[in-house]
Amino acid sequence: MLGLDDPAAAPPLREIGQPSYGSLVHRIAEAFLHAHGGPFAARADSLEAWLERADELVEGVFVTFLEEYPLVGNAVRGKERERLRGDVRDLLRHEWNEPSRRFVGVERAFGPLALPTRSRELFVRGRIDRIDADPHQTLVRDLKTGRAHRRLGKEIDPSPVLDAQIAVYELAASLLASEWGTPPRIGVAYTHVNRGVAERAYRGDFHDVLEPAARQWLEVAADLLAARSFPRTPNADDCRYCAFRPVCGDGVHERAARLLASGDEIHTSFLAIRRPAEGEG
Repeated sequence: MLGLDDPAAAPPLREIGQPSYGSLVHRIAEAFLHAHGGPFAARADSLEAWLERADELVEGVFVTFLEEYPLVGNAVRGKERERLRGDVRDLLRHEWNEPSRRFVGVERAFGPLALPTRSRELFVRGRIDRIDADPHQTLVRDLKTGRAHRRLGKEIDPSPVLDAQIAVYELAASLLASEWGTPPRIGVAYTHVNRGVAERAYRGDFHDVLEPAARQWLEVAADLLAARSFPRTPNADDCRYCAFRPVCGDGVHERAARLLASGDEIHTSFLAIRRPAEGEG
């Protein structure tokens, strides 16, 4: 909100670090789909032909990328080129094994868009990585290159940290369906590509499972914004990567939980969705 960036640090020299690698994969996927999204989704030509086209794209983008990223030595550059080539090929193979759908768009921007909550509107904007459709459903996907969080075990249920992004994308796609010419019933997924492909998906159960939870999260967010209230989180996991943790001091999450529990309805609602599960935090 204040325009403050993380402190500058030298990038790793023997591999492409994050977020640079994620941006590179996104750049290639976007370029491929802009050029070939329609025929690829329609299964025109053979998979091997598409892989060869992708290899050419990877080579061109990677050469340009090396002008801005300091990898050390030809051996390291070759290793990272093959890593990138392998991930892009894995992504295309995964897509090829999907049911054939109509390609709708890549990096589709939306907003500012008013999402209605129970008592007010919450304005959002974003950019959806990929949209496809069949006659009955629109499939909205976001591409990730980090660790996959499949819907298994402790992560099977909706989580505001993991799922808020694709939930907002779905709600936006549903509101814009008539404008985009897509079915209003939506499925969503994170597609994780990192030496293999995995998904965290709500393809057939979004409207029954994720949407009700997401509307609760957005209701709480809208109420907090309207009240100009920005409470600390009671969940230590939320602060795992925060550079400002030392400022908050010890015991901050327990103090935050006590303050939220003794507050009004807005703050107790926030506590309900951010309280760590038993055994966590």
